[in-house]
Amino acid sequence: MDIQTSRRAFCAGSISLAITPPIALISAPAPHGPDAAIIAAVAEWLRLEPVLTDLLRRRDDAYDAAIALLGPCPMGPGNHAWHDAWNLTECGLLEWEWERVAAISDAAMTRAVNTPARTPDGIREKIRLYRATLVYFGEDTDDYFLDRIDADIAVISGQGEA
Repeated sequence: MDIQTSRRAFCAGSISLAITPPIALISAPAPHGPDAAIIAAVAEWLRLEPVLTDLLRRRDDAYDAAIALLGPCPMGPGNHAWHDAWNLTECGLLEWEWERVAAISDAAMTRAVNTPARTPDGIREKIRLYRATLVYFGEDTDDYFLDRIDADIAVISGQGEA
């Protein structure tokens, strides 16, 4: 499939990047209470994680076809045409979609981590998110995240300042 055919197929819907169901249409009841923002942010991250995983899998599946079509990326200056062509392949389009969804996911994680927990429920949600991010990212520690949880515990237990 050449670039023009690939672009036409994408525009015609033959190559689908649609996330099923669309992210904007998924909704859950809004949480209430003092830690509602944390609970909502954690729920949003947990909802998007499988979407990100699926996009990465699909991108990896499309990678070989894109390289077969375009060849390897020429090194050095002047490879803009290759990158423009790459962005129109299914693999390139999936990368762009992953970037878009990852930005939403990262914002949710940042909100959850940086919003001070006011109750044990908020702390539990942060710990739940921390454990889920360990699985997703494959990292064994995030000191900033753990420091925020420790600070929240200290405030709630009366041993720290808000």
